Amino acid sequence: MVELVNNVPFVILAMYTAVALFIGTLGIALSFKKMAGSPFIVIFSAIMFWGAIALVNNIDVSYVDDVQYSVTHPMNVTTSDSSVAFSTTITGLAERPINVNSLLVNAKISCIEVNMIRTGSPTDNVMIGILDNDNRMVKLFGNITASSINTGTRSYQVCLGNHDYWILAYNDYVGAKHTGSVGANNIAISMNTANPFDGTNSARATYTSGSWSDTTATDLRMKLTSDNANVYGKAVPYDLNDNDFYVFFIMLGGFFMFIGVIIQMRDWT
Repeated sequence: MVELVNNVPFVILAMYTAVALFIGTLGIALSFKKMAGSPFIVIFSAIMFWGAIALVNNIDVSYVDDVQYSVTHPMNVTTSDSSVAFSTTITGLAERPINVNSLLVNAKISCIEVNMIRTGSPTDNVMIGILDNDNRMVKLFGNITASSINTGTRSYQVCLGNHDYWILAYNDYVGAKHTGSVGANNIAISMNTANPFDGTNSARATYTSGSWSDTTATDLRMKLTSDNANVYGKAVPYDLNDNDFYVFFIMLGGFFMFIGVIIQMRDWT
């Protein structure tokens, strides 16, 4: 037998069935009003059901039993012994790959967490996300109002919505940008001078007066979170010739064919 249609998505078959049922039901309803042609409308729906059996060899039932999200941390520096403050000249603080062996390269991240402290009354927002070579924010994970940051060191996390993520590239700087720190009114970010993350493959970077500089012996106190989806379920080919759909379509087609013939045999006078 030649397969005219193969691997039909289940939703298309469901829509086809709904249309055939609607046509058959409409024909029956019109027959009560003795509308000419109503029996042929009912019979047409029967032909649609039987035609589906002839045309469709199997369908794909796409389903997802369950989706569970697991969390990993490509970077997880949780202790600090110092801090570095934003200023009129320092407007970017980040962690970046030094070479392609860095654990940051190709890391998929959904959340960025840094430790910050406020001194005085800095203005504007602290922008947290992915920065480029010119300290431009290429992917904003979130804003934190500078005045809302605590005067004691606190952790602040921002996340992309709807399980979105960013894959870090070699030239990415992951960190924070602030242009509202002036003198004693500033925001500072915690760092660890013991260089606990990834040796010399990654480093803390500071954007000062128009350029980035690296400090390979220091890391930001930063936690990066990867939100990984684990999907349990798959598309299953469903053979119409070996399941209840086959019988179901035959019975539906037979029912509407029978009803259509009965309506045709009625006295229309």
